[in-house]
Order: sequence, then C-alpha cells, then structure tokens
Amino acid sequence: MKHLLSPINIGTLELKNRVIMPAMGTCMPTVAGYVSKQLINYHVARAKGGCALNIVEVCSVHETAKRPEFLSIHEDKYIDGLLDLTTAIHGSGEHLYPMSQANTKPLHLQIFHPVYLKNIKWLEV
Repeated sequence: MKHLLSPINIGTLELKNRVIMPAMGTCMPTVAGYVSKQLINYHVARAKGGCALNIVEVCSVHETAKRPEFLSIHEDKYIDGLLDLTTAIHGSGEHLYPMSQANTKPLHLQIFHPVYLKNIKWLEV
C-alpha cells in the first residue's frame, strides 16, 4: 500500500501513481460506435479523481467485430472522437489505452494521442 501513490515507469510510460482502472464496458459510446460526451466525462472524472491510467473498454478494430455497445476504431471517421477523448484525459493528467478486439485475433492496445496518429503503434499482449 505504501507504493500505491508513488510514480512508476512501465517501459517508457511514466505514471504519476500506480492507480490503474481496468477496461470496463460502459455502454456509453453511441450506437454507431463513436465517442460520446458522456464517455469523455466518465473518463475525465476518473482522471481528476487520481487514476493515472485508464484502459478503455473494448473497441471494434474491424467492421465484422462491430457491436452497438463497442467503440469503433476501424475507420478514420472515428479518429476525431477518439482524439477528443484522449485530449480531455491527457489534459487531466491521465494516460489512456483503448482495449481493442477483433473476432478471435489477439488483443491489442493502441495508443491514441496526437503524436501517434500519423504513426500508429500496436503492442500485442
């Protein structure tokens, strides 16, 4: 417990503390898979509450994996909303990793930040 609020590095990522919120299905994306204002407010509230890292809920990485309650990241039309979510969370001092899913393929984590949008990096887990 004494280390919970102390900084930690995970690879090159430095977190202000060790409070990490795991991925949870919020059912807050729009039915079409876009980021909603409600979802942004939900994650910003956790950031302001002291959470250093949020792993966002499952995201559809392919049209065939799309479901109404999932965020979608399989087309460029979703980037603006994801960028708004990322900007809001980073402005609160938190880091964000969307958890992605594509049928039976391995899970991936994708970093959504303006720095990465031109050169998206995938980390297989």
